[in-house]
Amino acid sequence: LEHDFNDSVTFRNQFRYASYGRSGRITEPQVVYAGITPITALSAINVNRNMIAVTSTETFLQNQSDVIVRFNTGPIDHSLVAGLELGRETSSPIRTTYSNVPRTNLVFPVPSPFVAPSRISTNINTTSTMYSAYIMDTIKLGEQWELTGGFRFDSFNTNYAQTVAPSVFLSQTDNMPSYRTALVYKPRPNGSVYFAYGTSFNPSAEGLSIATSNAGLDPEENVSYELGTKWDVLNNALTLSGSIFQISKLNARVPDPYNSAFNILGGNQRVRGFEIGAVGRITDRWEIYYGYSFLESRVTASTLPATVGQQLANTPQNTLSLWNTYTFPWRDIQIGGGLQWVSSRIASSTPSSSTGLIETAPGYFTLQAMAKYPVSPGFDLQLNIFNISNTKYYDLLHPNHVVPGAATSALLTATFRL
Repeated sequence: LEHDFNDSVTFRNQFRYASYGRSGRITEPQVVYAGITPITALSAINVNRNMIAVTSTETFLQNQSDVIVRFNTGPIDHSLVAGLELGRETSSPIRTTYSNVPRTNLVFPVPSPFVAPSRISTNINTTSTMYSAYIMDTIKLGEQWELTGGFRFDSFNTNYAQTVAPSVFLSQTDNMPSYRTALVYKPRPNGSVYFAYGTSFNPSAEGLSIATSNAGLDPEENVSYELGTKWDVLNNALTLSGSIFQISKLNARVPDPYNSAFNILGGNQRVRGFEIGAVGRITDRWEIYYGYSFLESRVTASTLPATVGQQLANTPQNTLSLWNTYTFPWRDIQIGGGLQWVSSRIASSTPSSSTGLIETAPGYFTLQAMAKYPVSPGFDLQLNIFNISNTKYYDLLHPNHVVPGAATSALLTATFRL
């Protein structure tokens, strides 16, 4: 809902509600290292199948109200935004575990169904409520300068109940302010240079779950600095951008060195880097999306000395995305192609307890392509092919397992417009 009271005052309200049903079964192959050496044949290795099943319903309710007021103080133009945000989220996962699941061969697994005893291991109900108030003013100082300043206050409350023995009931409320400011200079109508500063925070229950290990901890606090520029070229058809930045986490959660069952706010983390991009059209028929980022991540301080100086988990140093589309003059047939490159990254900043080494996933690149054919006015067919080279790579990393990336796949889409 949006209403203009006059040229100077606008009110808008956004209401959202969602309910998601989720059901999944996870089979996690686990290698038992006893008796295995570097010369053991893979076909001689059997694995345990750690079976987990989960069903859950998640709900999300949010209402956000803004008032935008435009006014002048002498020669200075203001655009002030003030608002309130109210939210409520729930999550109710029920997890089932299985025992005495038959083992299978690592190279030649038996996929046939099996029967194994099962039990409900956890039954969790989490409710989080959020109340926020914020205000932001953008001040225009002539034709070339803009100054933005903002303040936000959040109150985040979570109630957590795990009713399967041993039962756990936890509650936590976090109240935290955050700030943002930015200065923009426009040396030309088609270009700008900016500097931005901001703070944010991560409460323990941000994932709609808390535990005895982190309940009662204050939120992690983050500070970011960014210096960048953006230019529209080729008659505003192509946008070029670039920035350098630093993001610091001032009090990261880490295991308590005296009691590993609990966490403390005893770590500092930092990411420095830069990114460049180009988005738009080279010609009327050639459209591009190019982006590259470089991230230098480090654990700068920690109560766990072995992690100091290590990279942050799941933070590749290099990421490159290239995508091109070209529309032919006959029948507006369109083709496209590109690649994505991700350099190596680690699964955890903490060395493995079994080997003492940092577990690393190798870098990879994948190729994509598409073709679009207008069959008739209002009816298009489009074919997308993903990972053309069938690259084997790790999509997600966890300290104890990985999730492989998808193999070569295709998607055919039919679009109708009335």
